[in-house]
Amino acid sequence: MSPAPADLHPLVQEYLHELHVLRQLSPHTLKAYRMDLSELQTFAVDDDIELLKVTNAHVRRWAGRLHAKGKSSRTIARALSAWRGWYDWLTEKDARRDAQAGRATVNLLANPVDDVKAPKRLKSLPKALSVEQALSLVHQAVKEAEEKKDLETARDAAIIDLLYSSGLRLSELLGIDVMQSKDRQHESAGWLDWDAAEVTVLGKGGKRRTVPIGSPAMQSLKTWREFRDQAELAEDSIAIHQNDTIPTVSRTAMHFGKDNAIHKRGRKSFASMEGDIDKLKVPSPEELAKKLYYPIGEVAVWFNVNTSLIRYWEKEFKQLQPRKTRKGDRLFRAQDIEFLKQIYYLLREKKYSIDGAKTYLKNNKQKAEKDLALLNSLKELKTFLFSLKSSL
Repeated sequence: MSPAPADLHPLVQEYLHELHVLRQLSPHTLKAYRMDLSELQTFAVDDDIELLKVTNAHVRRWAGRLHAKGKSSRTIARALSAWRGWYDWLTEKDARRDAQAGRATVNLLANPVDDVKAPKRLKSLPKALSVEQALSLVHQAVKEAEEKKDLETARDAAIIDLLYSSGLRLSELLGIDVMQSKDRQHESAGWLDWDAAEVTVLGKGGKRRTVPIGSPAMQSLKTWREFRDQAELAEDSIAIHQNDTIPTVSRTAMHFGKDNAIHKRGRKSFASMEGDIDKLKVPSPEELAKKLYYPIGEVAVWFNVNTSLIRYWEKEFKQLQPRKTRKGDRLFRAQDIEFLKQIYYLLREKKYSIDGAKTYLKNNKQKAEKDLALLNSLKELKTFLFSLKSSL
């Protein structure tokens, strides 16, 4: 049984405290470190060896015990990483103390975990639909569209048919516009060429490619477009297409949902932008000021994006400069998060391209800050009004 937190070695407790205070690790990460270091201490107690006198042979034996318990290679690798980190910290701590005392370092000359490797991870093959399953999915979608003859089922059939016909990635499919658009407000990442029966998409690494569309998929797209054009004449149409507004397939539609089938790109009203900003989970500036740094994982959750996207924004916008630890982990200050809100507002709400957002921030920095401050004020006012309403 692992020792309770109060029974952990004092140096282990000090290390965990430093991870919490200085490195600002999340509670889940700290829990994993505590569990792995507790297991290390349990092994040392079972073998009647002091933690500071552990050798490489002991570590290898204990890694073997973890494997014998049925632990996965990933779990063993995580445990070894936690043990290695603690002994590295301990070695540096001893070196600093002995240097201050003016004597040679005698404890832990080497990290006992340094050359211990975890078992190789098994590489699982990607799972994919068989040809029969894929054809069955396409045929079912087309059949349903022919029977129901409405916009939503025609849209679903076009999505599935195009996905199968052209072999697109999901991210590529999400960026396709009905027609190519290239202006200040919106530049198409991908578009359909109706005459050539081709689709141009923006793939990994920012590389654009053009692939052909099969005749069955082309027919499904034309059927969907006919329904969409007819729906635009209705007052309650969900497909809005005015002037330079380019409708594109939404993420909800990609998951074959029935709501918000068509997403409108282009200019948005101030009220709708405030509504989108309100969906973010970013704490108020007062709350952000309570801590010095925030890890990238926590920031990504607030903005409802992947950490890879935040790293990409950091690469593109030189003003965004989070602190990086020795391991390369990014820690964001309150001012970094406020600048991220400006980037999010320009890219996601006003639909600027990366270059357009850079130019706007360069030429209209004060206006961007003022607009964002006004949106934040509206959000706070909205929250206050809702709380006031609930109290009545």
